[in-house]
Amino acid sequence: MGRLFDLWRRFIGALVVIVLVVLVVPFLLVAAIVGAGYVALTSLGRKAAAPVPPPQPAPQALAAFNRASAAIVAADFAELELMADEWPGFPLAMDPFLRHPWFNIALKGGPAGVVGWMIRRGVDIDAYDPSGFCPLMVACDRDDGRAVEMLALLVDAGAAINCADALGSTPLHHAAAHAPAEVVELLLSRGADPFAASRDNVPVTPIDLARERKRPDIVAILERHMAGRT
Repeated sequence: MGRLFDLWRRFIGALVVIVLVVLVVPFLLVAAIVGAGYVALTSLGRKAAAPVPPPQPAPQALAAFNRASAAIVAADFAELELMADEWPGFPLAMDPFLRHPWFNIALKGGPAGVVGWMIRRGVDIDAYDPSGFCPLMVACDRDDGRAVEMLALLVDAGAAINCADALGSTPLHHAAAHAPAEVVELLLSRGADPFAASRDNVPVTPIDLARERKRPDIVAILERHMAGRT
């Protein structure tokens, strides 16, 4: 009887080993492979999502930016024409230092003559810069009294009066927030939509911004135009 029991115990032990080899070991191997793959993939994902530091600007890029900026501000057309012949993409492309369109640099600080020269050179008057601003928005943000002049050039050239950024804000939103009344009047007279609402959590219209910034003169202008369109 003892011998029979011993044989039975050995049989059960061998059966357990077989089950482990046939079922459990492959399962553990598969789990190990899947786990290793998951770790590798998530590691790759983390590396891909990590911010890439911007390249350090080369001295040549800074020199080019300074040269072009000086010519833009001074309205040195001889120098501008020379750079247009020497530099591929000027003034249509972005500057190599700040990575902003040359056109927007002119809109921010150059005279109207340079802006007009760039338009005749074929710049995209509706192109968005890396900040998500179209040229009309850049012109609206100018604070040296030349915003109306810049806007008139752009609109006369066919710029989209209701261009919107990623959140739905338009040039009229920018103007209602901080531009002179003349800028707001010009945009509205050229077809800017006073009812345009941004796509924030709470939609905001230009008149909402004017009220928030306590600009009663702008509120009055917007109310007048809105009444005429209802």
